[in-house]
Order: sequence, then structure tokens, then C-alpha cells
Amino acid sequence: MKIKARKIDSALTRKGFVKNEKKHHIFYFLYVDGKKTQIRTKLSHSSKEYNDNLLSAIRKQLKFDSIKELEGFINCPISEDEYVRMLIDKSIIF
Repeated sequence: MKIKARKIDSALTRKGFVKNEKKHHIFYFLYVDGKKTQIRTKLSHSSKEYNDNLLSAIRKQLKFDSIKELEGFINCPISEDEYVRMLIDKSIIF
């Protein structure tokens, strides 16, 4: 499976992540109620598409149990509220 970087970027920024661009990577930090959480991921400026290996790394960073859940997050069936609720239910954020 491959997913375009701009689609991942769009999903992250629509769902509470704030991006911080550096030289080689774009870092995304999740904010909930205006507060920065420990949930973060990064995309490379040079990558146009992400393959299974890189998507697996993003999945782990975003605390999803499966690639299917990550796909749901990127393709919109999982909303920002549902994502935050999942993180709270897993006791990852409070």
C-alpha cells in the first residue's frame, strides 16, 4: 500500500496536529484543548508517497493498533474526536 504524503499531511492538520517545519522533515504535534500532547510524527520534505514500512512507523507513533486504523484516520472515517477518545481510552493522554 502507498499513500501520498499530502494526503497524510491533510489528515494530520485537520485532526488537531500542528506542523513544525525543519530542514529535512516536517514534525506534527497533536494538540488537545490547546495543549501539546506527547503524540507526534514526522514526514520528510522529499517523500511524495509513503510505503508500508514508513506507514508502519507512523502507525506506531500515532498509537494505532493496525494499518487499517491508520487508513481510517487518513481517509476520514476516524474523526479528531474519535482519535482523541481512543488515546484517552488507551490511557495514552488524559
